Amino acid sequence: SKALLARYGIPVSREQRVDSLATAQSAARAIGFPVVLKILSDAIPHKTELGLVALNLRNAEEVTDAWTQLSERVGALDFGSPEAFLVQEFVAGGVELFAGVSRDPDFGLTMAFGLGGIAMEAVRDFSLRVLPLREGDAEEMIAQTRGAALLGPLRGRPASDVKAVADCLYALADFAVLNAEHIAEIDLNPIKAGPNGCVVVDALIVCKESGDRG
Repeated sequence: SKALLARYGIPVSREQRVDSLATAQSAARAIGFPVVLKILSDAIPHKTELGLVALNLRNAEEVTDAWTQLSERVGALDFGSPEAFLVQEFVAGGVELFAGVSRDPDFGLTMAFGLGGIAMEAVRDFSLRVLPLREGDAEEMIAQTRGAALLGPLRGRPASDVKAVADCLYALADFAVLNAEHIAEIDLNPIKAGPNGCVVVDALIVCKESGDRG
């Protein structure tokens, strides 16, 4: 999903699909520690909830330990052998946001934006727009959320790059509209917003025709 979204100008985290521990260690060194290790499987879209994500791995030994633990964990869940693993840069800090596109039976494609991570379900603070976005819509969506205050300077922390977040929303909207006949749902969560840009850490695309997840 992220490789496809990146073609439309959506900023995504650096990562590499791997199928062996040796390749995972090489990928981690190439990306630069710390890294994240995740199970890749179309049968398991939400891996964090099942403990199939290892964060902030600081060296090759920690990558080895995480590989072993995740392999055992996914085996115990009866999903079979994982299709592959993903080595991803660890994006520290920043405000966690989400952006999503869904298909409303009356209005067609709509976009939601708000606080991401676990706050998405706990706080349920988000704004909505029908696609396509008009000029200024993304900025208004950001400003309308209660969580917008977290993007400003807070207790000595610099303000997040709101323009980069808005640009990400516009790019997502363009992608969804251009591919409207294929899209059932898109979920970007979390988007990490920092003082010098934002990056999509996780993304999920559900296709309209068959419900296949990408």
